[in-house]
Amino acid sequence: MVAALLLASACYSPHPQAGAPCPDNVCPTGLVCSPVTHTCETTAQNPDGGGPDAPPDVAADANVDANTSTFLHRRRVTIHNGSGQVMPAGMTVSVPFGVLATLVSAGKAKADFSDVRVIGDNVGERDRIIDPPGGVAPVMVSFSLGAPIAANATSTEYAIYYSYANAGAAPANGHNVFPVYDDFSGPISTAWLKNDAPQVTGGMLVLRGGHTDAITTTASADNIPVVSAVELVAKVQDTNSNPTTQPEGTFYYWFGYQHTGDFSASEPWVVWIARGKGGIGAEQKSPVGCEAGCEPAPGTQDTAFHYYVVARNPGETRFFRDGAVPITITVQNTEDYSLMVRNYMATSDLDVDWIRGRARVNPDPTVTTGPEENL
Repeated sequence: MVAALLLASACYSPHPQAGAPCPDNVCPTGLVCSPVTHTCETTAQNPDGGGPDAPPDVAADANVDANTSTFLHRRRVTIHNGSGQVMPAGMTVSVPFGVLATLVSAGKAKADFSDVRVIGDNVGERDRIIDPPGGVAPVMVSFSLGAPIAANATSTEYAIYYSYANAGAAPANGHNVFPVYDDFSGPISTAWLKNDAPQVTGGMLVLRGGHTDAITTTASADNIPVVSAVELVAKVQDTNSNPTTQPEGTFYYWFGYQHTGDFSASEPWVVWIARGKGGIGAEQKSPVGCEAGCEPAPGTQDTAFHYYVVARNPGETRFFRDGAVPITITVQNTEDYSLMVRNYMATSDLDVDWIRGRARVNPDPTVTTGPEENL
């Protein structure tokens, strides 16, 4: 990222490029060597695994220096905000991009996706997170808005550029894309409160069997409002593990939303939860509409990674697993809760590959990409 905003109409002028390796801890003027990523960045990321989960610094994020003339192709992104609320600058947008595998196999995109970039005509290049082909999450390119999109308005400000053989590391700071983001490539971020002693092993969060490991945010500080979504990729190592008995009850594991920033195993909650061996289901217990608990029939669990989403709207909560048709619970969502991931299994670990939280509008915007343009 650089200090000056590059507009599409301006002439390209080279600046220090964020994302380049700095093995000798030396960077060009205007950049510093991050002790976490060992790359040159505008601000060094703390070794604790990430800065505070605050809204993206929109101006700084927009200052990534991008020379669009170096790319051979692009696809224009159309974002239609069909809600009655403004989508503010900094809000996360996820672009379905299933064509990515085809672009790589055709030699139009690099195998490491470093040349796949999101660039606005007026706001410049954006940090982007790619959910790649072959994963359990749908193939997406996610970024945060550099400028608001009005209610019931459409934006064609952004395009996905690709085909640049000499592209260096792409800007991919997840904290500039999602208000809450952790891929556990380093120690657990200080944005999380921790119970017992959860660990990071092999790039995953490990909540250990036979313990009470958990992480949670503080609702008032995590910038995840009521209308929001939490998503993660997780698995259990042993679906036949017994639960453990705690003062509040006998439990296996759960993840999603729960009360206000402590580790009491009590309502309210909005979670994917295991209530028995080999099963996992959607569940909500909260006013108004689920005071006694809303518990659709659970599904089966296995030892593979799965992609889970809990999305809260004012009048309903939708639960997704691996992109399938959602389980919908009718309920009045009015209270802000913390994000929570917790394991109570007697012998099995709960492994989390990554976790993200983001604000939303209701309904979600319609996001599409246009045909390939030759540049």
